[in-house]
Parts: sequence; C-alpha cells; structure tokens
Amino acid sequence: MNKYLVILGFLVFINNSKAQTNIKINGVIHADTIGYGSLLFLDYWIVNNGTEVFNNDVGIRMGVTPNTDLPIQISVSLATISESIEPGDSIPFTSLISVSTQLFQQAGDNLVVIWPSSAAPILPDSSFTPIHILDDVSSIIEQSHLVKPLKLRLFDLLGREYQSLGDVPNGAIYLRDGKKYIKLVD
Repeated sequence: MNKYLVILGFLVFINNSKAQTNIKINGVIHADTIGYGSLLFLDYWIVNNGTEVFNNDVGIRMGVTPNTDLPIQISVSLATISESIEPGDSIPFTSLISVSTQLFQQAGDNLVVIWPSSAAPILPDSSFTPIHILDDVSSIIEQSHLVKPLKLRLFDLLGREYQSLGDVPNGAIYLRDGKKYIKLVD
C-alpha cells in the first residue's frame, strides 16, 4: 500500500513539475556606474521559457547586494503584469529607480538582482548584473578652486607677447593658438 502511495505521489509531482512555467528575466540593461541621487534606468524582458501559456500575474522585484552573499535584505517592486505570455514569447519593460541609500546601502561594487514572482507555480530565473555606486556626486561648482584659469597668449609677428586682445594695436597681425588674426579698429 505504501508503495502505491509513494508512486502516486511521485506521479503527481512529475505532472505538477511539467505544468510549471519557467519565467525568466533577460536582457537587463542599465548604467554600469551611477551616483547617489541619480536615476537608474532599467531595461529588461520577461521571457516564458516553458511549454505552456502563462496566464497569471507576475511581479518583478529588484534588490541590491554589495557582494554575492544572499539573501537580499531590501527589495523594491519594479512592475506587475497580468498579460498572457506565450511559450518562447517575451514582454519588454523599462523601470526607473532613484538611487538612494535605502536601497543601495553601500557605495562601491554591487550586484543588481531582478527576479520574477507569482502566486502561480513558476520556476523563476533571476538576473544578476554588476553596478558600481559612487560615494557622492561632485559638482563643478564645488571643485572650482581646482580649476586654474587659462592664460591667453597673444603674439604679434615680431614675437612680442600681449596680455589681452585690448593690448594689441589696431591693424596688427597677431597669433593666437597657432592661427593668424588681424585686429580690426575698435
């Protein structure tokens, strides 16, 4: 009797596993380096690698891990779809995420993990892509003390150097950056 129950349970398991759909995240494209406060654009596809049409809701979630140590502590929902996906077919998506310290907890090298989830039985296939998070984003204005003004170098044909264009006499031919110019009357 126990043999029959085990065989019956095994057959039910095989039938259920054949009926499951393999939903995969594929073609993930995003910037490889980004700073806090920026927006991260994610392009990706959901692919049905199974043999049957998938007609249930699929949620797409994203998490970030500073290294390959899983599980992911914090994740966000990127999208939810309720379309049917034919076997071998895919649906493209674009998501926009704000790069904040809540999701990207550590600057430096991280892994972006995107995975499908569903109440229906699926065999999910996750996507792992690397991303580098900059510690802070600097502004040109903040670094203006590092920028040295360029010295304008003007010479006439006799080799005399002038400090500004106003010092060059009217009608004189002068050289600037290796090119000849004529100063017209002011």
